[in-house]
Amino acid sequence: MLGASNVAARLHLEALKDQGFESRSTAAPKGRGRSGSLWSFAPPASEFFPERHDQLAVDLIESIRSAVGTDGLQRVMDSLGDLQVARLREVVDKGDTLGERLEALADRRSQDGYMAEVQEYKDGSFLLGKHHCSIKDAAAACEYLCVTELDMFGEVLGRDVQVARTQYAIAGGEGRCVFKVAEPTESPRGKAAGQG
Repeated sequence: MLGASNVAARLHLEALKDQGFESRSTAAPKGRGRSGSLWSFAPPASEFFPERHDQLAVDLIESIRSAVGTDGLQRVMDSLGDLQVARLREVVDKGDTLGERLEALADRRSQDGYMAEVQEYKDGSFLLGKHHCSIKDAAAACEYLCVTELDMFGEVLGRDVQVARTQYAIAGGEGRCVFKVAEPTESPRGKAAGQG
């Protein structure tokens, strides 16, 4: 098919295997004779085969907007947010302190491709940074994804927790989003009223 002999093809496959791009397993023999080899791409080879899931996501967003309008798209994003909140709660709710809940959230977001980290400040507030946006093309097509994310963080960390976006990857955020997260603070007026 490619105009190469069996020996040349095997040598080429062995070279790709040595570079970490191919893997080989043994196939059950078909009839009499030796077992065959099954060759498949190893994960590092995926760089040679671009995935277009980002374009698919953008196309789906535009198709939903076209089919059901902006209000319908917002309802779909609300539903997606509900699913993600439930998924995040599975890990975030295990933390007793805000710091533990943030670490769990950052770990899950990193598993989702966001390269998230948490830093604690001396005043007890935190920075949640995401150094990679794994959905940036979709977010550029539908800013509601980012609004949903902000609401979602507030919901899973605790409704009384203050969450504010201080950097936005899509709007000049140097490719990252940053959130300041803090426990609620009582106003002096609220403390005075509570003490009376």
